Amino acid sequence: MTYREGVSLASITFGKKLPLPGIDFLFLKKNRYSQTIESRASMATFKREKFDGYIKLSNNIKLHLLQKDNKEKALKELEQIAQDLHAELRDLTEMKYY
Repeated sequence: MTYREGVSLASITFGKKLPLPGIDFLFLKKNRYSQTIESRASMATFKREKFDGYIKLSNNIKLHLLQKDNKEKALKELEQIAQDLHAELRDLTEMKYY
């Protein structure tokens, strides 16, 4: 039960291995991303929503686990991880901020 803190390059993380503290819960959030593409003649901005899965550790560190375009696929994958870790899964995609 360890994780690496460092730089990720080609899906390999280089850095020191740290012991994994206790797990509070896993959660899914909906995030908006925008990407701007420019050329000499034009500029286009693409906006999209993605679903990001995180694990919250007991020392208040959040680790990013996955990113999917589809909410159902993201929830399914996070449910499997939560079962393996015996942790609670929270869906924070429908939270409303006032």
